[in-house]
Amino acid sequence: MANLQSVNAQSVDAQSVDAQSAGSQSADAQSVDSQSTNSPLSVPIIKLDQFLKLQGLATTGGQAKLLIQDGFVEVNGVLETRRGRKLTLGDRVSIEGETYPVDASVFDR
Repeated sequence: MANLQSVNAQSVDAQSVDAQSAGSQSADAQSVDSQSTNSPLSVPIIKLDQFLKLQGLATTGGQAKLLIQDGFVEVNGVLETRRGRKLTLGDRVSIEGETYPVDASVFDR
């Protein structure tokens, strides 16, 4: 009986260590993202689907996804089908013949 309690106690300790590790990894990932955007050498980025929503070209993420996957969107003159495509300053997004520049105002929102 004592061995069973010992095993259960070790199991609980291992689970709490795993949970703490997962939490710290998540926090580490968040801090890396925030560090990369706050660093003076970093370049601001926005994902293509977010850009379409901010520009009012799509009202929902689902609509943005369909526009991109169905081949209606070009980035810098090249057809783009990845909604997670990272855009930076100077990129140009075209949809249905209209072109929208990625400028600093996008990142100020």
